[in-house]
Amino acid sequence: DKYVPIKGIAYYPRPNAGSLSESNSVDFYTDEFSDRWTVDIANMKELGVNAVRLYAVDPSANHDAFMCTLQQAGIYVMLGLLADCEDCGIGAWVGKDAEPPLCYTSTLKERGRFVIRSFSKYDNVMAFSAGNEVSIYADDGEGGPREANVPCQKKFIRDTVRTNFVCDFATSTVFGCILFFSVFLFL
Repeated sequence: DKYVPIKGIAYYPRPNAGSLSESNSVDFYTDEFSDRWTVDIANMKELGVNAVRLYAVDPSANHDAFMCTLQQAGIYVMLGLLADCEDCGIGAWVGKDAEPPLCYTSTLKERGRFVIRSFSKYDNVMAFSAGNEVSIYADDGEGGPREANVPCQKKFIRDTVRTNFVCDFATSTVFGCILFFSVFLFL
């Protein structure tokens, strides 16, 4: 076993002003925004960053240049499966006591699978993340704790990875095949 210390950041280069600042679902990791991320990746490399957590990817877009630039800088990727968009959250809003999988939409599950299929080809993907964004919209009743949403998130992960996804990319020798489950509780 090889020890790999992680020095990472959450990376979503949304500007502070202008039309692009108004959405949390812009995919900034495409060629269209290469002038932005090329400089950022060089700065990350200089700082010794070796891992980034990405948000709001469009799995239908081409990310080859971005992922290659990260790989050349020695940076691994943890990729969020979800986004801040319609039908992109998990929660009991479909019914107060909704049991999984009724607490997330089929389109959400398909999006997660699409992200995994689209990004598993890159050697520097170390994990996929299902959590955080999905609990933003959790409505567990007035004053209800967010942890009531956890069973739905766990079920979403199990259902999402039940694909033909095979962990065969190069990082599997270092990190294994990981689907990371993150839950942030807002109490």
